[in-house]
Amino acid sequence: MEKNTRLEILTENRIGITEDILKELHEKNIDLVSMEVQAKRIGMMVGSLETERLSALMSAIKKIKGVQAIVPIELLEFEKINKHLLAIINAVDEGILAVDEDNRIRLFNHYCEKLFERDESSVLGKPVEELFGNEARIVKLIHDGMAYDNAECRLTMDWGQINYLSTGRVIKTDEGDIRGAVASIKDIVKVKALIQAISPDEGSVFSELIGHSKALEKCKRIAKAAASSHAAVLIRGESGTGKEIFAHAIHKLSKRRGQFVTINCAALPEQLIESELFGYEKGSFTGAFQSRSGLFEEAEGGTLFLDEIGEMPLTTQAKLLRVLQDGVVRRIGSRHEKKIEVRVVAATHRPLEKLIKENRFREDLYYRLNVLPIELPNLRDRKEDIPMLVNHFIHGCCKRMDRPIIGYDSSFMEAILHHEWPGNVRELQNAIERGVSLCEYNILTIKDLNIMPMQHVVEMGTEGLKREGEKREVAQVQSLKDGQVTKPLATIIDDFEKNYLSQIIGNYSSVRAMARDLGVSHTTIQNKLKRYGLEK
Repeated sequence: MEKNTRLEILTENRIGITEDILKELHEKNIDLVSMEVQAKRIGMMVGSLETERLSALMSAIKKIKGVQAIVPIELLEFEKINKHLLAIINAVDEGILAVDEDNRIRLFNHYCEKLFERDESSVLGKPVEELFGNEARIVKLIHDGMAYDNAECRLTMDWGQINYLSTGRVIKTDEGDIRGAVASIKDIVKVKALIQAISPDEGSVFSELIGHSKALEKCKRIAKAAASSHAAVLIRGESGTGKEIFAHAIHKLSKRRGQFVTINCAALPEQLIESELFGYEKGSFTGAFQSRSGLFEEAEGGTLFLDEIGEMPLTTQAKLLRVLQDGVVRRIGSRHEKKIEVRVVAATHRPLEKLIKENRFREDLYYRLNVLPIELPNLRDRKEDIPMLVNHFIHGCCKRMDRPIIGYDSSFMEAILHHEWPGNVRELQNAIERGVSLCEYNILTIKDLNIMPMQHVVEMGTEGLKREGEKREVAQVQSLKDGQVTKPLATIIDDFEKNYLSQIIGNYSSVRAMARDLGVSHTTIQNKLKRYGLEK
């Protein structure tokens, strides 16, 4: 392939000098490939020239008025910039894919080549649909113009499936016309490995656990201590208390580099749970057309979370006990054992001691799992955390629904504080989401709740609220039975706010931290503390 000729021309700042140079090219029948014009400098690329024709061209250009020098060069300035940018694009550890307005691929960097196993030369200029299909996000980007962030995508190739994250943006002119699109691509396997490599701080690990009650803080301390050990952990608590969140926290704080793998022992039939845990060899049973690793092998170097361990069949319990004792796993249908290094965290809401007496749970497995026990508190036993949880869930719901942050009146909070919450935090979250969805105005009331029949709250009356208030130190409230108001609504809300803020203020090192947890601005909390005389 013949190489183009590039020339750099240094000139005076004279009007019409570029036109004179182009005239020389025309007269000598020389094709112009590209040209860049700057003050006192002109760069141009022409077709390949023999030495004699090049010498004649340079001599003619030198005679043009205002031309000071002309020299051959390797690259024009825009070529240098393009090569520099391309080197950067190929060096980044993620895929960069660009298409023009006709959805034809114009950029396909080295990361994309490796991930999709396609050479750049085989895809450049081709319709992007040929590689990704018609339903891919990058394909739709040109048509709808809607940017997207970290969308999880799947692409089925002849040799298997690729899972990746993609972020896409359209390329627009100053007038707003779409002229192309660009997408970044990350292999999900690499993303997960990166997440595992990051050492999280304690605050971020427990960020999903809203509340500062003594019972919850005690569980956090135990979980932190358990993370530094390799012993098995047994997390107990009612449904909705956050058992899986604690299991995740223990895994992250342990700095284990393997994956966090989970299985719900109650969700699988007895004949499938063993194959899921231990894997199987090809031909070991009907339908086993190929060998498959189990969850223990997938969790190598990481954590295996056995949710609802109390539902595990006795035969599987015996095999699990051997894995925990010997640190080896054998696939179904195999004669060989494989050494594994896996941290086991189990969870249950069932009374295991009772199951042991009924011969439904092995006592030796119980002691093997119960090395580091964590007993999570029910929501009704840490009601001081409820207002903080309510504010957190309201803020999250309003953000997802793209509506202004709404408040709540005293009847709303009274009903919530007096409910027993058999579903714990999960039930509370569902109740708040339902309330925010049904709320017609900007204040949540008891009518927006569906946690208990309203008549039950009405029949509770002042005496019922008083008795509960003595237990929970709840401020005096209005009677819901006969509608008589003992205090103005504004006063009741002020009393509740002052009482609640005075209880939690000692849990925070700064006003900003308190405001962040309550889902309001720093100024709002500062003004309320000043108003209620709680600044000190």
